[in-house]
Amino acid sequence: MEKLISADDHLDLYSLPPGLWTERVPKALRSRAPHVVETSEGAFWEVEGVRMGTSGRPAAKSVYAIQRAGISDDHFRPAKSAQRLADMDTDGVQAQIIYGPSSGFTIDAPDLKVACLCAYNDWAAEFSEIAPERLLPLGYLPTPDVNQAIAELRRIAKIGLHGAVLSAFDMTPVPWDEAWEPLYRVAGELGIPISFHLASGLWSARPGVPANMGPLMTLPMQLDEALAGMLCSGILDRNPETKVVFAEASLGWIPYLLERLDRKQQRGRFPAATRGLRSEIFREQVFVTFEEDELGLQIAALNGVGVDSYMWGSDYPHPDSTFPKSQAAVEAMFSGLPRQLKESITSKNVARLYRL
Repeated sequence: MEKLISADDHLDLYSLPPGLWTERVPKALRSRAPHVVETSEGAFWEVEGVRMGTSGRPAAKSVYAIQRAGISDDHFRPAKSAQRLADMDTDGVQAQIIYGPSSGFTIDAPDLKVACLCAYNDWAAEFSEIAPERLLPLGYLPTPDVNQAIAELRRIAKIGLHGAVLSAFDMTPVPWDEAWEPLYRVAGELGIPISFHLASGLWSARPGVPANMGPLMTLPMQLDEALAGMLCSGILDRNPETKVVFAEASLGWIPYLLERLDRKQQRGRFPAATRGLRSEIFREQVFVTFEEDELGLQIAALNGVGVDSYMWGSDYPHPDSTFPKSQAAVEAMFSGLPRQLKESITSKNVARLYRL
C-alpha cells in the first residue's frame, strides 16, 4: 500500500458539535453565539436570528462519500476523531490536512466573528490531540483587521495548528493588497502556510445567483485571479519565506496561466516584480491541491510544472471524494507516470510544506 498524505479534507459545519461555540466563546458573547435550533425542517445552526447552515445532516442532496461507502454515520462522524481515523485507515491515508467550515463563518458582527474563529481554532487543536501526526486541522484567521489576523496567526502557531486559512472571496481589500503584507511576512517567519480554499467564487457563483452548471464547472478556476494577484503584486517577491496554498483548484489551467504571466512579465508589465519569472516564484512559494486531474498530471510529467507544488487531496467526506478508494484512484491517475512524480504529489510535497 502506498503512503498517502491528503492535502485537502474537510470538517463541515453540519458535522461540528452543537455546543462548540456556546461553550467556548467569551461569556459576554454566548447569548449571540451560533447555536443549533430544532425546527420542523430539521436542525439548523443560527446566529443572531440568521440561519448559517444545517446541523447533523449535509445541506446538499448529493450522496456524501461516507454514505456512498455504506458506513454507518450520524453525520457527525467526520468530527469524531477516532471514527475519522478509522475511515483514514480504510482509505489507506496516513494523514489529512483538514479545512474547516468556510461556508459557516457567515457572521456579520466583527467581534462575534473573531471570537467564533478563535473558538473553532481551539476546538480544532483539541480534536487533533488523539493523533497529532495524522489529524492536521488548519486554523482560520479573522480579516476585519490585519493586526487581529496576525495575533491569531501567532496563537495558531502556539496551539499546534500547521497552517492558516484566509477567505480570498471575502477579504477587503483583496488578498494581494499591500495592506495584508505584514500578515504574510509573519507567516513566513513562523513557517505557517497561508491557504485560500475554493469557495463561492468572485463572480457568477456568488450567493443569490441562480444555480447552474456553468459556475459549478468553473469554480476551481475562480482562484485564478487570486493566484495571479499574489504572483504579480510583489508580496511573494519581498517575502521569500512565505508559502501560500490554493486548495481544490485543480491543475490543468495553471501551466497556461504561468506561461501567460511569464510572457507579460518579459514584456515589462509587472513593475512590482523584483526577482525571477512568475513561474519561478510559483515553484518556490506556491502550492495547489487537487482531487483528480489526469491532464494536469500529464503536463507536470512533460514540463515539470507542479512537480514540487502540486498536492493530492481526497476531499473526505465530500461527494467528490475518492474515499474509500483513494489508493485505487491515485494508482489510476498516475498510471504510466514517473514514480518520483507520484511520491512527490501524494506525500512528499505536503510533508515538506507542513513540516510533517
